[in-house]
Amino acid sequence: MFASICILGRQSAIAIAELESVFGPENVKPYGNNAALLNTDASEFSLKRLGGTIKLGKIITELPSYQWQDIV
Repeated sequence: MFASICILGRQSAIAIAELESVFGPENVKPYGNNAALLNTDASEFSLKRLGGTIKLGKIITELPSYQWQDIV
């Protein structure tokens, strides 16, 4: 399970390469065009270290479906 999500800047390919360089490619999974999942807790590193990442969040839960009716 991934622990963090990174919202990437306008050059997402470079940001992914930067994340893979810092955390290793096995700990980074692209998520759409402008985000990436990290297998590292957000509290373990500083956002100042990452030039291509503009926001960082901690994943607190994963839902089984994206349909509201299935969740409730």
